[in-house]
Amino acid sequence: MFFSQNLKKDLSESEQKVRELIDLRRKDAVHMTKSAEATRAHLQGQLRNKEAENNRLTVQLRVQTPLSAGCAVD
Repeated sequence: MFFSQNLKKDLSESEQKVRELIDLRRKDAVHMTKSAEATRAHLQGQLRNKEAENNRLTVQLRVQTPLSAGCAVD
């Protein structure tokens, strides 16, 4: 009888550890997902800024050199 009780106790403790590990793994997955989303948002913001800067520079070049586009340089 004592052996059976020890087995039940060990099984119960093992099941509790498994539940804790599953919960920890779920929390880690949630954290990693949030971190990946934050990184993605940050990179998208940087990309938008660079695209806007490129557009401004393109317009600036067109405004500064409207006549030289069709002229050959000797």
